[in-house]
Amino acid sequence: MKKLLLIGLLIVGCDKSSSTAPQVEDCAGVVGGDAEEDCAGECNGTAIVDCVFGCIATPQNVELWGECYNIEETTELDLHRNHLSGEIPSEIGNLTNLTYLSLHGNELKGGIPPEIWELTNLTHLYLHSNQLNGEIPPDIGSLTNLTVLTLSLNQLTGEIPSSIGNLTNLIALALDSNSLSGEIPSEIGSLTNLTGLNLDSNSLSGEIPSSIGNLTNLERLELYFNQLSGAIPPEIENLTNLIHLHLDSNSLSGEIPSEIGSLTNLEFLGLSDNYLTAIPESFCDIKSYLLDGYSFSGNKICGELPSCLTAEEIGEQDCGY
Repeated sequence: MKKLLLIGLLIVGCDKSSSTAPQVEDCAGVVGGDAEEDCAGECNGTAIVDCVFGCIATPQNVELWGECYNIEETTELDLHRNHLSGEIPSEIGNLTNLTYLSLHGNELKGGIPPEIWELTNLTHLYLHSNQLNGEIPPDIGSLTNLTVLTLSLNQLTGEIPSSIGNLTNLIALALDSNSLSGEIPSEIGSLTNLTGLNLDSNSLSGEIPSSIGNLTNLERLELYFNQLSGAIPPEIENLTNLIHLHLDSNSLSGEIPSEIGSLTNLEFLGLSDNYLTAIPESFCDIKSYLLDGYSFSGNKICGELPSCLTAEEIGEQDCGY
């Protein structure tokens, strides 16, 4: 009887079926479940995804230049100087949470896809130093959160749209070194937060709009190498924060306005190669501040000079009549 009881106790002690194995949750949160994530990160996802060579776009992802980006989580995309070529894919418009987009310094060509103008959360857009062509559409005015916009060093054509005036948060605007034509829209005077405005090296024509005087935070105004004509607007006196003023190589005419003497923060003044006829005495008020220099050569300044300048200092003039 004692032997039978001992045998029974041994049998009970060896019964592993009564112990509890540790249980874990699957990706669906089910304890002991067998749901698994696919390569796109979806639980029990059905998308066909190549785990080695990339992914096929799903409602949660978009493929750009061979890489997969999560639509919800991608807020910054920096692919500058990355040897990208071809056109900017329209699928970039799926990244609706983007605030920062930098594609500069590549070999991208073709037009800027309209989907980019729908990325209304953008604050920084860098597309300069590519081979992009076509016109800047009025839709650019929808990017009202932009603080920096650089489209320079491309092959863009057409006029600067008046809707640029909607971008009132801009601090820096660079459209230089393209083939833009037409007049500078007066609406540019709405961009009162600008500290840098680069429109040089285009084919812009007409007069410098008087509304430029609204840009009281400007530190750099670059309008050289265009076909601008008419007088330098006296409203320039409002730009008291200017450090660099480049108006060289245009067709500006008339006398340099006496208001130039108000620009006491100026360090460089470039007015060469125009049709300007006189320098005001007020230039002497700022001459000593121009640490980076000044240029007046290639104009028609042939009369009396201000007391602080000599003929040698203003350079060669076209005094032929």
